[in-house]
Amino acid sequence: MEMTCALQVLKLAAAKREWTWQREADGTGAVNGVAGGENVVGSSIPHPSWARTVDENGQVVECPIGCACAREGGAPEPTEDEYVNAVAEATQALEGACSQINDAVEELRYELEDADEA
Repeated sequence: MEMTCALQVLKLAAAKREWTWQREADGTGAVNGVAGGENVVGSSIPHPSWARTVDENGQVVECPIGCACAREGGAPEPTEDEYVNAVAEATQALEGACSQINDAVEELRYELEDADEA
């Protein structure tokens, strides 16, 4: 499930077409109607309540678990190679998990057949 979620998050992020290398490939230079040159990626990063803490003055302080969403400007923009490698890694991990599940199911079937014969 974790690998499926990771893969879906990667694909969802890429579908927004907000990264510089995607805009350059499109030739638009704009993100959601905003001309290039502005950091619109950081503004679109969700800031979940569990990833923030507020001090006694009402100021949001650094994320207690150290995630990138609480940093100024959000997480750094991935390069195209980093994105492709992350998708490949998540896909391989997902395929490995599926293989392990299928192997366990097959082993269970053999054990059930042996139990029925006894």
